[in-house]
Amino acid sequence: MWRKNLCPSSDETGGAIVEFLALTLLMLIPIVYLIIAINQIQAAKYAVESAAREAARSFTTAETDDEAHARAAASVQLALSDQGFDEDHVGDILGIKCDKTPCLTPGNDITVTVDYAVAIPGIPLLGAGPEVTRATAQYVTTIDHFREGPRL
Repeated sequence: MWRKNLCPSSDETGGAIVEFLALTLLMLIPIVYLIIAINQIQAAKYAVESAAREAARSFTTAETDDEAHARAAASVQLALSDQGFDEDHVGDILGIKCDKTPCLTPGNDITVTVDYAVAIPGIPLLGAGPEVTRATAQYVTTIDHFREGPRL
């Protein structure tokens, strides 16, 4: 004769689902964190590349050296804010190197470098200090040879 076990403590139905959900959550959380961190780093890399390119372009179209530096700084700030990064001290992350003086001399090579510190999200919550990585981009352009000389 078959007897049904009436003891509720020995019933294991649904145990596999609970174990599956627990293991899935334990694996899913690090994967989601990794996707978020990589996305943040990739967005910063894209932002600094765009910032360097646009700063060089806006620098070469200015009429004076002072206007050129102001345009380049504004371009960097705009490119970073487009990707969600706020930078109040653009002068600290923007480097402009000219081969000749003044910078807007026709045929002059201009090298623009943008170096931005990217905070990896979530690290301060784990007890460690804010972990950062650097996103750096460089763009070289030439002042048009047929352009009129710089205004001083």
